[in-house]
Amino acid sequence: MRRLSLFLAMVVFAAGTTAWAETWAYVDQGPSNQTWSGNLGLDFHVNSAIVVTGLGIFNASGANFIVGGPISVGIFDINAAPNSGPLVSTSFFNSTTYSIAPGPYDLNQAVNPIVLNPGDYSVVAVGYGSLDPNGNQHNGSPGPLTDDGGGLISFIGTGRYDSNTSLDLPGTIDVSSGQPPSGPNIYDAGTFEFEAVPEPGTSALLGIGITGLGFLYRRAARRKIN
Repeated sequence: MRRLSLFLAMVVFAAGTTAWAETWAYVDQGPSNQTWSGNLGLDFHVNSAIVVTGLGIFNASGANFIVGGPISVGIFDINAAPNSGPLVSTSFFNSTTYSIAPGPYDLNQAVNPIVLNPGDYSVVAVGYGSLDPNGNQHNGSPGPLTDDGGGLISFIGTGRYDSNTSLDLPGTIDVSSGQPPSGPNIYDAGTFEFEAVPEPGTSALLGIGITGLGFLYRRAARRKIN
């Protein structure tokens, strides 16, 4: 029975770690150097369906709170906007403390999980300013590090921006007169946490493991009663 329990536990662990390995797309390194108050977007392409489980923002101070704000962040379907709003969004307020992650200059919140199917998207943040600066590589910021989750997504194009102060998909692509750098991680602004959509076989394996463990626990409980 001990061997079976250990085996089922290993099945659950293996299935769980395979199906739900979480990744942050952008990890901000600091420092900040820009007080732009409009929308700042970073474009990415989803290669294989992902689940977004968290959203985050760049925080210049490195503290667990923002000074001004609010700062809003969301993910837009590039091909559907501007006729549609964000697929998922949240806001950060100066009266609240947040978790510092994935980097020392990031704050994050969990969101209701949402599936992004293959296509083109942009993660957009707005609400920065003199109290909460953002970063721009054209002004000397190192820009965020990127992680594609083992090829689940690709980082495309450059940044995009507008001067609106409410969350939207900005329409101006930042080419900065062709001056390098001009890459997909040009801004320190929004980020998101994602994971692969579990394969049907993996989900079934996890279910079998959980069911088996439940059976063993019930049988052990009956033996104690008897």
